[in-house]
Amino acid sequence: MLKQDILTPPRDLGYKFSNWTGKAVAQHIFQKFQKLITPRGAINQLHRLNLKLLCPRPKPAKADEEKKAEFKASLEQTIRNMNSQDHLLYFDAATIQHSATKTRKWGECGHQPTLPIIGGRKKLHIVGAIEPVGDKGWFAECFTLGATEFIGFLKGLMRCYPMGNLNVVLDNARAHHAKHVADFVSLHNRIHLLYLPPYSPDLNPIEDFWRILRRNVTHNTFYATFDEFREAIIEYLARFKVPTGNIASLASRYLSMVEHQPTEVKV
Repeated sequence: MLKQDILTPPRDLGYKFSNWTGKAVAQHIFQKFQKLITPRGAINQLHRLNLKLLCPRPKPAKADEEKKAEFKASLEQTIRNMNSQDHLLYFDAATIQHSATKTRKWGECGHQPTLPIIGGRKKLHIVGAIEPVGDKGWFAECFTLGATEFIGFLKGLMRCYPMGNLNVVLDNARAHHAKHVADFVSLHNRIHLLYLPPYSPDLNPIEDFWRILRRNVTHNTFYATFDEFREAIIEYLARFKVPTGNIASLASRYLSMVEHQPTEVKV
């Protein structure tokens, strides 16, 4: 019962604070169970309940769960209809600021670590697609994230996969619905765009890939020049042209829906 209480936002239980601290948990235990306990003892009790502090993953409040369920059912049907030469890819675009992203790091007690920062607004625009079954990722730098760049990337995917259908899962960015894009897709019946429901980034595993990229390249890392910053990101992305196990592991929850085995495609 205590575990369920702690998994519930404090304000939903009538408290006037937003997060559970050791003191708050001790107070709750005393009020509900008439048991006096220290804040440290309360934290130890949470550890025994297999609870620990975790950073929540953002989830859009406007997401329509019914539409998400319909999309997943449709995607499963698409996968069942795929043959050994077809491919399922998850597409997205990312803009990465030339600035270190901060996260926790080890430091000496009493001496808070510092992290150099740099001014300016230089950014790197990246478009990419990951293929969980083939355990590969394809990425390209672009100057803007428009329809022309998207079509250019689709052309690149067609060169990488010269045979079979390309089922591309993507969001509803305006550029993805442009008439220019629709005209291009109508001329190439190998390409099938599978649009995600609005506010559903959790259905696109490439969103997790961007987070891992930042963790490995920009977290707590200072690049004195934009060229150094760009080179580090491009070098990291180039690793995924061949299977590494990382993308398959990242999207493992999707792999269970795929029954066919991919064929090797020479790039």
